[in-house]
Amino acid sequence: MAGPYTAGVHQWTNADGKLVLMSGAMTDNAAQYFLKYTFYFEASADKKLYQIPLVDGKDQSKYTLTVTESSDGDSAFEDASIVQKDAATWLLIGERETEPGDERSGPVAVKTYKLIAGNDGKWAYYFQLEKTTRHAGANGYTVEKALNDNAAALK
Repeated sequence: MAGPYTAGVHQWTNADGKLVLMSGAMTDNAAQYFLKYTFYFEASADKKLYQIPLVDGKDQSKYTLTVTESSDGDSAFEDASIVQKDAATWLLIGERETEPGDERSGPVAVKTYKLIAGNDGKWAYYFQLEKTTRHAGANGYTVEKALNDNAAALK
């Protein structure tokens, strides 16, 4: 379930159309390498490709357009996962809250977003934040495990 989603195009189909994740590599060709995820929705009704913002609150004018995947090569500091359950499509974003020099410990926060057809708001389609779950920084508890645990708990 949990990524990372390699650089390129990833797609999921639902009743209204097709969710598209574009994953692009960002690097300075030396020390840094991470992926940036941007989301689009191709609606079955009009075949337009809509960019999907992530909205954390009621004010839809405050949004994010990208999600970052980063890791040290062994485990992720932050990553995302798309989950389809019943008729819903979910985006889960996990991030380790680290202390400098101690990147492998610390709590993991998972934000759970639901894909919304925006007939009621500003956007044609958007990911609306439903909840944030924090997991204690148990030894060996990874971002990937937190994403998988939260995906299994979706209703």
